[in-house]
Amino acid sequence: MTLREVRAAGVDLGAGGCNLALQADKPPPAGLLERLARHKPEIVALLWPGRGGWSVEDWQTYFDEHVGIAEFDGGLPRPKAEAVAALKAMGIVLPAKFPDDFGKSGGA
Repeated sequence: MTLREVRAAGVDLGAGGCNLALQADKPPPAGLLERLARHKPEIVALLWPGRGGWSVEDWQTYFDEHVGIAEFDGGLPRPKAEAVAALKAMGIVLPAKFPDDFGKSGGA
């Protein structure tokens, strides 16, 4: 189960202390609450802001925004845009222009 699956089911999750806060307009699919309860400590840890004060949702927003910038403003294909966003999220400085073979696999 991923947080995206939970959101796709129409459930908004939040964390307060060691509790999960759920909000939904309709009852969630069968078994979802049971799976959430089973993985509650891990989910709370993901939702709770880390040392830098950013939650998983904050990082996801950062990632999604940088994917869009690289894809639409930078003209990169989606897989390369995702790679660029992941590197930026890790604090890796990227060159202003990428070589034509950026992201292609192959031997050295």
